Amino acid sequence: MPFDQIAGLAMPEYRRSRIVGMTADCAATDRSGCFEPLYPAIRRRKPGIIATIRGLYANPITLLTEEHYKNGIVIDRMFGLRAVSLNDPDHIRQVFVTDRQKYGIDPIRKLLLKRNFGRGMASVEGEEWRGIRKVAATQFTHPKLQRYGAEIAAVVRRCCLGQPQQQHISASRWVTRLAMDNGMKCLFSLDRDRQFEPMMDTNSAYLEHGMSLDVMDVMRAPAALPRAMKKSMGVIQRRHRSIVRALYHARIGRMNSGSGAPDDLLTGICRHYAPSAVSGGECPAALDNIGTMFGASYDTTSKVIAWAIYLLSQSPAASDAILKELDGGEHDHLPPDRWPDALPVTLATVREALRLYPAIPGMVRHALQNASIGSQPIKKGDYVVASIWLLHRSERHWNDGARFRIERFLPGGEASRKTDCYMPFGIGPRTCIGRQFAELECVITLAILLRDFDFRYAGKRPPEPVWKGTLRSSNGIPVVMTRRR
Repeated sequence: MPFDQIAGLAMPEYRRSRIVGMTADCAATDRSGCFEPLYPAIRRRKPGIIATIRGLYANPITLLTEEHYKNGIVIDRMFGLRAVSLNDPDHIRQVFVTDRQKYGIDPIRKLLLKRNFGRGMASVEGEEWRGIRKVAATQFTHPKLQRYGAEIAAVVRRCCLGQPQQQHISASRWVTRLAMDNGMKCLFSLDRDRQFEPMMDTNSAYLEHGMSLDVMDVMRAPAALPRAMKKSMGVIQRRHRSIVRALYHARIGRMNSGSGAPDDLLTGICRHYAPSAVSGGECPAALDNIGTMFGASYDTTSKVIAWAIYLLSQSPAASDAILKELDGGEHDHLPPDRWPDALPVTLATVREALRLYPAIPGMVRHALQNASIGSQPIKKGDYVVASIWLLHRSERHWNDGARFRIERFLPGGEASRKTDCYMPFGIGPRTCIGRQFAELECVITLAILLRDFDFRYAGKRPPEPVWKGTLRSSNGIPVVMTRRR
């Protein structure tokens, strides 16, 4: 079924925004591309204590109020803590770039990360962080990206060849499996085998539950104390650790055998923690970083691709534009690593999906000393929250900020004048090191999938974004995937 028919199929009503000044939703069949996806209802007032406890674990986005969406700085107080929510690019840059020495990783995040990722790159600071980041940086050079582009295209094409004429799938799960194959092939030099399926499920559960906030986390209770909302984490952690150990010991054995280990991220991590790693001893820091990179290699990109498929299925104009570009074949004679330049509409679609659904909707820092943000005094111990979710949807910074409009990111579009308002990969020294890899994978995967298949959304209600570890969909985005004639 062509994309120009998909948006008219049994579309439920969308929740209207309750922010003053935001226009009403457009019809799903409007070919102008005016489409506003569903997102959690905006509260008129701050929630009570019970709603806050539930929302912190289930979906922190549901706790946002009209004040958060409209104002650049909002002060929240809960459980004796003071949190400063930022929805202004200048203020966010001040915290994460200009005055970054005044802020550190917040204690709650340290508790979550260290319990789940130990000494992984996301949880350490100082020289230890710089050392492992340098190791990772060697795997995202231009020559490496050239190789990754070819490998990603080969993995996706091989996957497409094995698909039936039509099938009903969860786009999130299906694309996650594909993205994991890409990440493992490019960064760990491993091809698909039967062990990957439980690896994917275990890691997804690990990220979803491990990084969700229990009230005991907010109160900074010792890690040894049980969390009422995370009763299954012990089992998940043991399964995840066994997967990481298997990857680690297999690579160490290969390095010690003299047969030669591939020059990839897995080998780089093992060598970085030599001699304990290469001598055969188990190095906890190496295991922590392998676990961190394993999840980062596919979890976020798979979410973006799945969201892009959904958005395109509801926007006939955008679907027509991207299919016209792909069917035109301007990229056919180019190596895959050059497709982002040759496919501006496809790249714009990826970036607009990232704007509406940033994989990490917020970044938190902890004030190490008294400071100020603009005219707002900041006290030592305050939590400062840079809300990427709010910044990307703000009507103060974007025209029709809640709507899906790929033209924003086409050459000369709105986004070219608002680069400071777009931070899906973070900002400052700790910006996501795999940004180019992520965009490259998303463009290549979408280009091949959309050229071969049509996707019709098959859910009874639109998917709702849920922030649990990363931003995921409430229903897995059910679609009917049909091979194009």
